[in-house]
Amino acid sequence: MRMTITLSIEAKENLTKLQKLISEEYGGGKVTQGFAIGYVLKNQVELMERNNNEEK
Repeated sequence: MRMTITLSIEAKENLTKLQKLISEEYGGGKVTQGFAIGYVLKNQVELMERNNNEEK
């Protein structure tokens, strides 16, 4: 699936930083923007679900 998103300058800078951090964490390979966005979305969902479960 392809989609177009519009990012602020700050969001684009954070995306670039995230790509670099993920790459460094997993051995230095190229990390695409799509992978980085998917990675952070997955982690955020897991964190929020964990927090919801702890509150209940």
